[in-house]
Amino acid sequence: MKSLAIILALGTSGAVLAQPAAYLGTRCSESEDIHVEPNGVGFNEHTVCTWVNAPTVKSASVHGVVACQNIYILDASTDPVTTEILDQGTRHLRMVLINDIDMDVYLDRVPIGRFGACG
Repeated sequence: MKSLAIILALGTSGAVLAQPAAYLGTRCSESEDIHVEPNGVGFNEHTVCTWVNAPTVKSASVHGVVACQNIYILDASTDPVTTEILDQGTRHLRMVLINDIDMDVYLDRVPIGRFGACG
């Protein structure tokens, strides 16, 4: 997950999540994890999505268009690190807060899971 956080920090879209405090951080489902930062969202170890435009923030939800890539580190010993990047196109992302911990996440209006506390 450390490499995912570094990649998200290097996001290039320039669009950021306004008022993000309730959404920021890492949450887990039974089989996946999601890492939310102001400039993007990461899934598991290698899928990175950055906001195309500033997302819409409502009282209990955030939604907007993200550009996603699968990024695989092939060789971490090189400088710069050798990666393979596979473009996944743009998707509509929606995150809905259920309570202080749990959040439902949708991609292209399809539920991908409820994410909560990790561990």
